[in-house]
Amino acid sequence: MPNFTKGDITLAVLVDGVKQDSFPDKNGHKYVGYECSNDATVDVTYDDEISNWKVNLSTTKPTICTISFESYTSRDLIEVLKETNELVKFTHEATVQTGANTNIDYRYIGKDPNNYVLFNDELWRIIGIFNTDDGTGEFKERVKLIKNESIGNMAWDTNGKNDWSNATLQKYLNGEYYNNLNDSAKNMIGNSKWYLGGLDGSRYVAEQFYQGERNNNVYGTNPKNWIGKVALAYPSDYGFATSGDCLKKSLDNYNDSLCFNNNWLQINDIQWLITASSSFENRVFSPLVNGNLYDNSSYGAAANWLARGCIYLKYQIKTSSGIGTKADPYILSIE
Repeated sequence: MPNFTKGDITLAVLVDGVKQDSFPDKNGHKYVGYECSNDATVDVTYDDEISNWKVNLSTTKPTICTISFESYTSRDLIEVLKETNELVKFTHEATVQTGANTNIDYRYIGKDPNNYVLFNDELWRIIGIFNTDDGTGEFKERVKLIKNESIGNMAWDTNGKNDWSNATLQKYLNGEYYNNLNDSAKNMIGNSKWYLGGLDGSRYVAEQFYQGERNNNVYGTNPKNWIGKVALAYPSDYGFATSGDCLKKSLDNYNDSLCFNNNWLQINDIQWLITASSSFENRVFSPLVNGNLYDNSSYGAAANWLARGCIYLKYQIKTSSGIGTKADPYILSIE
């Protein structure tokens, strides 16, 4: 079969060690490396706009390169995650807004679990697997992700109000931020119902926050839920991300070494969560630098804290490779 030749450059494409006469499809194949003469270097990426692989080669000499791909079989992501035995199963009482539909979930806990995924060509982390309402009343098990790093410091709402449906951060995440995701990432995100029930303070354990988020207690006429694509984590996500006796502590007492050092969602800075106070119109919950959860009264929703986007993947997302470590994250695909 022919090589690809242009001027003094010759490329050979291999799939599973066999020479090909064209580049392989993205689905079912992954790039694994190259070998070139004369110390040439190659960068191989997939370009969604042209639906093909793009090869950037750096050399000033006549060069022969071999570009290698491997075929793979995709598997259901949820199935793979449950097989790892790293997820912890939690059982909850029925909640006001969901009944018993969400009484079981699976979460990653501890200091640094193997819950990394490559999403939007950057690292995100898996919070867990949740029975999720797509906004139509249909519940399915779906994987919830949070961005590994903050997208920046910004106000929850520049007007200082804690109504998520009108918050400036919500509008940014589901407008400019979402629109700038790559096509593959956008195609994997589904609409979800996010619960906006609030609490009157931080003196509650993780399970009480879980119930409160899904109750009907909100400030004034704030909505009880919201349907959309990109939001923020819940206080209960933060509370359940640690382990052991910490789950018996109220979230305003998470500053001891056990809770602080064994919570992978703790990033040593103040970060916004989606849940608002049910007693004050300007307060929103956030973990502080010391690990404690607090509904900040000094600055309220207008303060500029870190924001980490949070999404639910669509049902039946696949994974082709990876073991969930930072160096080898899960690679996602949709069919």
